[in-house]
Amino acid sequence: MFFTNIKPITVGNGYKSIKIIKYGSNSNAVSLSPAYNLKFHNKPEIDAFLKEAAQTYNLDYKLLKAVALTESDLTHNVVSEKGAVGVMQLLPKTADRFGVRDIKNLEENIKGGAKYLKFLLEMFNNNSKFAVAAYNAGENSILKYNGVPPYPETQKYINKVFAFYKKLSNNEKIF
Repeated sequence: MFFTNIKPITVGNGYKSIKIIKYGSNSNAVSLSPAYNLKFHNKPEIDAFLKEAAQTYNLDYKLLKAVALTESDLTHNVVSEKGAVGVMQLLPKTADRFGVRDIKNLEENIKGGAKYLKFLLEMFNNNSKFAVAAYNAGENSILKYNGVPPYPETQKYINKVFAFYKKLSNNEKIF
C-alpha cells in the first residue's frame, strides 16, 4: 500500500490522478494512475509469477527476484523516465523482442524479463555479473567493454542486485 501527501488533480472523464514519485529503491520510477482505479498487485501474487517464470526458464529464482526488486521493488504499475514498464522494467523494444504482447500485464512482464535474463545468462556463459550488468546497460555495453562497463549507474545496479540476492539466499527479510 502506498500513501502520498500529493493532492490529486482532476483529469479527463472526472478521474482523479496522482503522481507517485520515488516509492522504493528505483529512484527513477514514477506512476500516473487514476486514483479510484488503481490496481496494485500484492507481493505474494508477484512472487508466484516470479517463481513460475524462474521454473519455466530454468533460472535461479533468487537472482530473478533480486533483479525485480532492484528494478521496481516488486511494484507493478510503474513506468521509468526512460519508458521502462512494470515489475521487470521492460523497455517496449525489449518486450517486443521477447514476445511480450502486453507489457503492462503483470505475468507477461515478469515472463518477458525472465526470458531476457535467461538470454543474457546464455549469451555470457552463465556469468551472472555480466548478465545483470547487461540487463541494466544492454548487452552491447558488455561486448564493447569485454565485461562490466564503467558506468556508475551500472556498478551501483550490480551491487544492489547482489545485495538483494545475498539477503534472499540467507532468508533475510527484504520488506
